[in-house]
Amino acid sequence: RGQMAVGVGWLETCGIRWDQASGVAAGAGLGFDVAARLPVQHMPAVMQGAAYWEKSGDTNMHKARLGALPERGIAVLLLSNLGGEVGGPLTALKFGALAVAAGATEEEADELTAQVLETTGYWENQWVPGATCTECGTVAFNGPCVPGHQQKPPQALASYEGTYADDFYGDAMQLTAKGEVLSMQFGPVDGPLSFGVNNQARQAPCKEVAETQPAWNRGTLPLTGSCMVTEFSAPLEIPAGGISDANSTVAFPAGCGFVPLPDAMSVLVITQGKSAWALVPGMLVLLERRPSE
Repeated sequence: RGQMAVGVGWLETCGIRWDQASGVAAGAGLGFDVAARLPVQHMPAVMQGAAYWEKSGDTNMHKARLGALPERGIAVLLLSNLGGEVGGPLTALKFGALAVAAGATEEEADELTAQVLETTGYWENQWVPGATCTECGTVAFNGPCVPGHQQKPPQALASYEGTYADDFYGDAMQLTAKGEVLSMQFGPVDGPLSFGVNNQARQAPCKEVAETQPAWNRGTLPLTGSCMVTEFSAPLEIPAGGISDANSTVAFPAGCGFVPLPDAMSVLVITQGKSAWALVPGMLVLLERRPSE
């Protein structure tokens, strides 16, 4: 009572290979991610049909996996400092440890551990060619490579100047042009931006540009007419953020997504007429330029 039925997709995310034809339901709720009897297929004999519940939790820097066979008085709790979304091995290890604790052989436990990695899609989803270098000299996982093949930005630097803001961050970004240099002040980043042949510089339908963003992040981007998209790169020397390419240093939190290391942080400035928006892909932040006084 008080729990909800969960589908096969959720169970597989949790590492349990489920036979839809079994007619057995699984639930979640009241603090449990899964509460069910384990399937009789795809499990060591000592675990088949056993009552089972689990609770897991993730942050960007820590992960926990808790699984229990309550009728047998067996539970396994694993804690780790795994970052990002690399939780698959911990989930698999939890089931392997449960199997050993329940009396399965090491071979059966190893087989179950390997099966859980397959069931959760760990090999398919985690080991993607994200470390492949693009023709822009960047990491493919960090974003698309759309080289503009231009030595200079397509517009005068003064056209990008201004204060960029939204309702949540307020006046978050300041772009200032001086001579041949466009500088940015944005959080811990305070310095000149660079532009080169590998940076984006393209004219595109505004609707197409807007549709590349999640619906909640499109803000006030226009949906008609043509927009100019210019990509600048922030320096990898960010003393206030503890990041230095020259000194090989990185620090939390700026080095955990804010700056897509080992690449520089991209800043896309989208312009249409006198209107402009700044997009920071690594943060999914879209800021609109305030009208000049």
